[in-house]
Amino acid sequence: MKVKENINNIHDKSYKDIFSNREEFYEFLRDFVDGNIAKEINPDSLMLIDKSFVLPDYAELESDLIYNGKIGEDEVIIYVLLEFQSSVDYRMAIRLFFYMAEIWRDVIKNTPKLEYEKKEFKLPAILPVVIYNGKEKWTATKTLGEQINKKELLKDYVIDFRYPIIEVNNFRKEALYETQTLVSAFFALDQNMDWAEFLTRLIEITQIYKDLSEEKKNILKHWLKVTVDTKEYKEIKETIEVLFEEEEVLKMTSNLTKILDKEFEEREIKGEIKAKEEDALNFLKLGVSEEIVAKGTGLSLKRVLELKGKLN
Repeated sequence: MKVKENINNIHDKSYKDIFSNREEFYEFLRDFVDGNIAKEINPDSLMLIDKSFVLPDYAELESDLIYNGKIGEDEVIIYVLLEFQSSVDYRMAIRLFFYMAEIWRDVIKNTPKLEYEKKEFKLPAILPVVIYNGKEKWTATKTLGEQINKKELLKDYVIDFRYPIIEVNNFRKEALYETQTLVSAFFALDQNMDWAEFLTRLIEITQIYKDLSEEKKNILKHWLKVTVDTKEYKEIKETIEVLFEEEEVLKMTSNLTKILDKEFEEREIKGEIKAKEEDALNFLKLGVSEEIVAKGTGLSLKRVLELKGKLN
């Protein structure tokens, strides 16, 4: 059963909304990318840059965001690519290299010529990060060097870098809950799961993340409203509206429990039908007539004939 709407631009925007908050972005950098780098960066220096470097070929599949920050007096750039394709792109390191080159070109373009021509001029370091929420495990190379022939022989002369890949579906929900940040709640609800697990997490998050600020609670509620497929159960919409409201928690939990019960009941029914279909297939393989198989299993003759067609 579908949990989240399959609309990339909404999904991208929802991530951009949360990371446009400097505090949330810093917590993401600290908890999921590199805590040591986060310690060195001045959180107050972080500034979201209103530009995108995504190639036209990928405009419908991904988006990016760029933060400028300071380590001491030196500028650094954190480039985050939101990769929401269903499959792994084995050209990722090459694509990131192109994006990074364009960022540096943009830096030079906007640097006064006299300053750019100085001996001490240096380009800002770029930290490329990929957030990936696909079902498949990320198996693409994580360094540019691995995609360059004869890199071992020419290692002193070729460009190389490594990028961290944040695989949303790889985190255990318990580990995510430990940080109790908005980003971790976001990741916990964005993993691949069925309705039953999603509703269970919604109840858990209501309790575990109750100390989030009102602003952050509203950001999470807004994300749920625009990304969750609420056509299946109207109770989901009602639940999102009152999420985190203490006086409504019991009512909300009751609503979600009813949905869970219905979901488990449907699973049991589906399980029974599957078992009957397996029996029917076994009887058909033995040469038992379709009519007798239908009567014996309780399946319709039409369904038995469909199953027999799969054997041929």
